[in-house]
Amino acid sequence: AEDFAGLLQQKLRMRGLIVGPDFAMGHKREGDIEMLTALGSKMGFTVQKVDLMVNGGKAVRSTQIRQAIASGDISAASEMLGRRFSLSGKVGQGEKRGRELGFPTANLDVPPDMAVPANGIYATFAYVDGQRYMAATSIGTRPTFNGIGRTIEAFLLEFDSDLYNRPVRLEFVQRLRDELKFDDVEALLDQMNIDVQQTREILQAP
Repeated sequence: AEDFAGLLQQKLRMRGLIVGPDFAMGHKREGDIEMLTALGSKMGFTVQKVDLMVNGGKAVRSTQIRQAIASGDISAASEMLGRRFSLSGKVGQGEKRGRELGFPTANLDVPPDMAVPANGIYATFAYVDGQRYMAATSIGTRPTFNGIGRTIEAFLLEFDSDLYNRPVRLEFVQRLRDELKFDDVEALLDQMNIDVQQTREILQAP
């Protein structure tokens, strides 16, 4: 435990460590909170213990939150987090198919290890340079166009500036529907208009 704490200090310049009540590290979990506090006094970092969050009488675990996100259960994930689930990334270069259809989207590039909700359409808020915009966000493989690989595409309502290479944070409010494959572009456009209208109604609700 002492070697690992030293490594954290050396590599990350650790000045503080926040742990849960049952945290322990090192060989045979020898590095409990009491030992870490003593190490911190000697090595120059603080240790802060935080209580577990409780939901429905049960302790909330990070695994439960990740599972809720992965299944698209945004409401459950947000309840366990104590805030709305969000993810951030820079806007990358997409295929510009949305622009051709009249729905220009911001294609968000996120780190590969980031938790991403299940494929589907979501009502979200998009934050750009401190400003908040309503956004209908699609996560998936674009099956109508036989797309390859998952994308995160947000259509910002009442926004017409270029977002390329700019950081955007998406705050997920509600899942609208599953990702679907449509027979033609017209059917897709009809559904996209419905998605945008539902997004507006959800996000404008008091």
